[in-house]
Amino acid sequence: FKVEKSDLVEKYQYPKTSSSILQSITETSSKLEEDRQIIVLNTAEQQLDEQNSSVSNQEELFKYDYYDQPASAGTGQYLNDVNKETVELPVNIDADFVIPIYGDSMEPEYHSGDYAFIKLSVDLSDGSIGVFDLNGDAYIKELRITNKGSYLHSLNQNYPDIQITENDNFRVIGTVVGRYGKD
Repeated sequence: FKVEKSDLVEKYQYPKTSSSILQSITETSSKLEEDRQIIVLNTAEQQLDEQNSSVSNQEELFKYDYYDQPASAGTGQYLNDVNKETVELPVNIDADFVIPIYGDSMEPEYHSGDYAFIKLSVDLSDGSIGVFDLNGDAYIKELRITNKGSYLHSLNQNYPDIQITENDNFRVIGTVVGRYGKD
């Protein structure tokens, strides 16, 4: 039958399963002196602590539509062909999409390199922080509506207000509902 005698008589080694590994550990450690068993126990506990801490340190990631065209927190960013991707971030914010911020006019609240979370909206009120298209340029600014007109306002004093006139091509893209950055 082309079966070797050793196949029938000698102990066959199956791949070790979790239960056979535990059985081997128990059999081997039970043959050790008590001092050495304590070392095995301490090592196993240390390994378990490391395993548990690495699992608890993993952040949950949330997926967002990401448009690579930044909104300018400064002098404007030309809106051209925008690429849509997906980005995973460790914050859960109810937003329609995420864009990068470029510039420093909205500091100290928003920094260049931050991600801005945008909720689509066409109607923002005075004091709202939003993303706006003004004459083909994208801005992240505070909308100011006064009896003298409407303006895009920077949070710091390094940039003057940008007045919105009736001759401008202006539209609201959405409201900023959050940000994610390095700080």
